[in-house]
Amino acid sequence: MSSSTICLALALSLTMGVATPQDQASNLTVSRAWSRATAPSAQAGAVFLVISNSGSHDDALRSVAAACADTVELHSHTMDDQGIMHMDPVASVAIPAHGAVEFKPGGLHIMLLGLKHPLHLGDHLALILHFDHAGTIPADALVMAPDAMGLGSGAPAAPGARGP
Repeated sequence: MSSSTICLALALSLTMGVATPQDQASNLTVSRAWSRATAPSAQAGAVFLVISNSGSHDDALRSVAAACADTVELHSHTMDDQGIMHMDPVASVAIPAHGAVEFKPGGLHIMLLGLKHPLHLGDHLALILHFDHAGTIPADALVMAPDAMGLGSGAPAAPGARGP
């Protein structure tokens, strides 16, 4: 085999079937991002959203950044064997290939700790989501009423969200 054939084969293998972070990011869509308005003295809030993965490779959400809070953590609600609900931080959230994960009240959510200001109805929270393979994806969460339960299944993708 000639050296030019080997170089061509190597070049083709490097460009075919290898998902780059840019390709992987285009497979992830962040939608229906929302939060609840908080009381003036509140130190914490939560964000809920849906992450969809149309790609053929799993990914994982590792962290989220938001300028409105000192600390942002991924959390899950779990029920113990005595029926008591607990909220615990999680290190990451798997986003399965050809699947979706919903962050919702009573389940997975993004916890905003050390709020720098109250979250007011109609505000928009800028978020940066950090994934293992897709890299960073921006999202925008709409602040809704304190008793809101979500944007609804027919809601459009959050402004600023990237995806197909």
